[in-house]
Amino acid sequence: MIIFLYGPDGFRIRQHIQQLCVVAINAQTPCYRLDMAELGSPVELHNLLRSQGLFANRRMIILEHAFAAATTVIEILKNNGVATDNETELIIFESESKTKLTKQSKELYNIVTGRNTKTEEFELLTDTGLAAWVRARCKEAGITIAVEAVTKLVANSKPPGGSKKETEAMEP
Repeated sequence: MIIFLYGPDGFRIRQHIQQLCVVAINAQTPCYRLDMAELGSPVELHNLLRSQGLFANRRMIILEHAFAAATTVIEILKNNGVATDNETELIIFESESKTKLTKQSKELYNIVTGRNTKTEEFELLTDTGLAAWVRARCKEAGITIAVEAVTKLVANSKPPGGSKKETEAMEP
């Protein structure tokens, strides 16, 4: 199964991946992380997808920067039938917008958002969305927070004035 997480909000993507890893580790599922920008050869990804687990039937592979090596990743995904493999969860994540990803590789985008995949987009939060997100995280942690405090926190979370270029430079 392919799980594709993408969008400009890299923080929430990584947070979601961390939650998925906790669930996998609690279920004694082995987790592997590969960065296609760092791999000299795609052999490691190919081997992980082809190998059978000795002690666990399931495994999770987290793949970052798949679009940096799109041609290779497409070939590996097509040859290994990952989309229909129920023993492997391949989590592909990119901290980029749909527009940028389809410019890099429309074919890979179509594969990772196609049938038998789960896709979730992480847009940057608006003020209202950020306030709701902060309240939800506080509630999960068992913290009660006043609405006024959340409003002030959200108002102070933005970089002061400045040009669009300066604001973009401050984004993760």
